[in-house]
Amino acid sequence: MHIEGHALPAGTYTFFVVPGEAEWTLIFNRVPRQWGAFNDNPAFDALRFAAKPVEAAHGEYLRYDIEPEGANAALVALACPSGEPAAVGRPFATALPAIKTTR
Repeated sequence: MHIEGHALPAGTYTFFVVPGEAEWTLIFNRVPRQWGAFNDNPAFDALRFAAKPVEAAHGEYLRYDIEPEGANAALVALACPSGEPAAVGRPFATALPAIKTTR
């Protein structure tokens, strides 16, 4: 799989998002089943990249929206709860290899 042009090998990951005012840092960490980013160690990152946030509607819960973009891609958007009238989210592009199924 490729995310924003970066390769991400198949595997099990912990996903962290570090929001900032001008950009967010998105992290796929190779240590699964972590709770919180208290022990975030970049040495265990499978992929870390920055994304520019865009305004999104306020929500009560963290939400991931995945919208297909053609046969082998999807657009992923994150919406986070916030005390502000609007939260920020950032769509990022993924490129998926073709999946063959058998019946």
